[in-house]
Amino acid sequence: MRLTGDGALPRRFWTGSSPGPWKRACLFRALAPSYRDAYLCGLSQDLQFAREGGMKTTTARYFRRFAIGGVRGLAAHASVGVVSGIFNLGLMVSLASLIFLPYSPQYFASALGFFLLGASASAIVTALLASYPGTVATVQDVPAVVCAIMAGAIASAMATSSEFSIYSNIFVAVGISTITTGLALLLMGVFRLGHLVRFLPHPVIGGFLAGTGWLLVKGGIGVTTGASLDILHLGAYLETVNTWQLLACMGLGFMFYGCTRFFGNPLLLPLTLLVSIAVFHLAALVLGWTMTYMEGTGWLLGPLPDSPLYEALVWPDLGAVEWSLITGQAGSISAIVLLNVISVLLYVSGLEIIVRRDLDINLDMKGTGVSNILVGLLGAPSPFVTASETALGVRMKAPYSWCGIIAGLFLFLVFLVGGGFLSFFPKFAAGALLFFLGFAFLVEWVVDARKTLPLADYAIVLAILLCVEVFDFLTAIGVGLAASVVIFTVRYSLVNPVRRELDGSTFRSAKDRAVALERVLDHHAHATLLYQLQGYLFFGTANTIYEKLKTRMDQGSKAPTYVILDLRLTNGADGSALRGLEKLVLLLERNQGMLLISHAGRSMQRIFHAGGLTHDAYPNLLYFPDLDRAVEWCEDQVIAQAQARMQNNTSDSCEPDAFFESICEDVEAALKQQELFENVVERLEPYLTEVPLAEGQVLFEQDDKNTDLYFIMRGQVTLSLDTGRTKLVRARSLGPWTLAGELGFFLGFHSQHTATVDAEGMAYVLSKEQLSRLEYEAPKLAHDFQKLVIRLLGRQLAQSGATMRPDG
Repeated sequence: MRLTGDGALPRRFWTGSSPGPWKRACLFRALAPSYRDAYLCGLSQDLQFAREGGMKTTTARYFRRFAIGGVRGLAAHASVGVVSGIFNLGLMVSLASLIFLPYSPQYFASALGFFLLGASASAIVTALLASYPGTVATVQDVPAVVCAIMAGAIASAMATSSEFSIYSNIFVAVGISTITTGLALLLMGVFRLGHLVRFLPHPVIGGFLAGTGWLLVKGGIGVTTGASLDILHLGAYLETVNTWQLLACMGLGFMFYGCTRFFGNPLLLPLTLLVSIAVFHLAALVLGWTMTYMEGTGWLLGPLPDSPLYEALVWPDLGAVEWSLITGQAGSISAIVLLNVISVLLYVSGLEIIVRRDLDINLDMKGTGVSNILVGLLGAPSPFVTASETALGVRMKAPYSWCGIIAGLFLFLVFLVGGGFLSFFPKFAAGALLFFLGFAFLVEWVVDARKTLPLADYAIVLAILLCVEVFDFLTAIGVGLAASVVIFTVRYSLVNPVRRELDGSTFRSAKDRAVALERVLDHHAHATLLYQLQGYLFFGTANTIYEKLKTRMDQGSKAPTYVILDLRLTNGADGSALRGLEKLVLLLERNQGMLLISHAGRSMQRIFHAGGLTHDAYPNLLYFPDLDRAVEWCEDQVIAQAQARMQNNTSDSCEPDAFFESICEDVEAALKQQELFENVVERLEPYLTEVPLAEGQVLFEQDDKNTDLYFIMRGQVTLSLDTGRTKLVRARSLGPWTLAGELGFFLGFHSQHTATVDAEGMAYVLSKEQLSRLEYEAPKLAHDFQKLVIRLLGRQLAQSGATMRPDG
């Protein structure tokens, strides 16, 4: 297969069925630098053709993942892969030393070989499956710390057993924790549960990482000196260890931290590691130290076999595994799984910031799950993405899978070369890597976090750190979660659950009422109180509502009679909220009041009814499907009670004569408008069409282009709005002497509402054609008609401006 003159592939290559192995092989042989560059820039006509359907999406993604980008791209990817390989080599030596060297030194070479093989496999698998091709992954330090604690517990319980039995039990326990992590991640990815990380309290995560950092610091010192750090007996500890080795470990660890903290160049870290090893061996040469002497005094990792590490691999004997010990570590394994899931989700979320694009977190969880299962079969701790090495690839413009593949191949090459090469690796260098990683966590979450976290959250971080040292990781997790729940409950109780507090003067129902009744509602506006609630209801928020209402009930004659709780903006309630609502009902019952609950969904109503909050149990408790219906019911009750008081001459604030005088002018104006309406309609009769209104009849629907104007003479018409929810929202209820359809009639707009007849009656209809005829034949009548419309729209606008619709 030949390239065309411009370096592109022939179009026939992409046509037909999905490319098979032959076409893929031909493509890799035919790729020229010019085509690769065009490929990377997205300018190739062939790629454009592929995107349009000439080549299937999965195959196109396959080719993009393995792009190189010419000689520069190859050099960049190779540099990132080799640098990552060098760093991960040192990390694997450190982690294997942390977990296996103190308890089974005879099988340290075998453990190191499995760790290298696992790190190699995880790097390659992640490069092939991650949503961002340039992702670099390896066996991680966070789960290795808890694995080391678990290994110590197993070794202590098997103190009289052979070294091989201890090695076998540790191998199986670590492998089970990693495989379990893989299964958990795989299931979370399949069921798309990656968003759950956002529900984990931030200080708990910080406490976990701070505790991990402290254990890494202790582990690094322990790997270097061969003795676990005892902070409570520091003087006696320093007398038993080689102080020079300890200083070398800590000094190199601080140097690593300085390189990353103050310079930010990721190349400095592996370069500093290589230079420190070279300087150490140069100093040993000057001092005349031999390899045997350095191995005997604990300066080197050896003795390691000179043969390839694959020859040193020793698989565990499952017959020697004490399964009761493994099951006894269920708490540690659970902690490892939890830490791994948290770490994976956090690192992938952080990776989105590094690469500046959205990633498929669920796809990454599935890929990481597969990688964990493979690595768990090799007895190594969990692998996942490394942000620093992936960031190095982004900075060096190496965004493709070759970064992880080359890093994995580098580690595999070391695995094939053998232990002779690693015999030159100093113990203090392996310990310094662990010390550096742990110290970085401690600075981030113990020093820097004090400037950003609230005092209560910072106290949780310190409490978890203390529990990790005094007790264990699982206890620390429980303490952190419990403290976070308590603090969250207290803080959420302080959040005002009432979004808006309104009375009858600032909200009304959509029902159209006579002017006299509107004035009655204005006069008794204090009788109705609306609490528009928000958030989640529990005992704390319910008690806040109770205290607010109790204050309002102390206002004497201005105390509300009808209280509405609108739950439209709430997202749930628990059983503890029932007691607070029950107190509300009883408070209103003592004051002859009513509690109305609107917008309570089916699930919330089931909770309320199961807790005994029913109308049968409390006659002054009512449920309504929406706020508008609840407000209308309250208005009807206020009007009925006001009419009864006026008939009995027992008005609260004014005598009936004074009250009638206060509304006389408004009623007179309304009567004049009604007279004008009837007069104009009577004169317009030759141009109008009389139509009967039947209950349930639809005059026009939302989004229809209505061209008719309706003069409602008798009956009732409701304008409702379809908001996309299950129920229509009532916008306004129109009675006699009102207009419907004016927007479409005068402006030509599509209707914003659906008009449905609620009560049968009669209306007149004016069409656009008849309006044109009217304006031509009777200009004076057309002028009077326009004055009537202006008056009606003005009244409607005044009513809309004077009231607030909380359910709008």
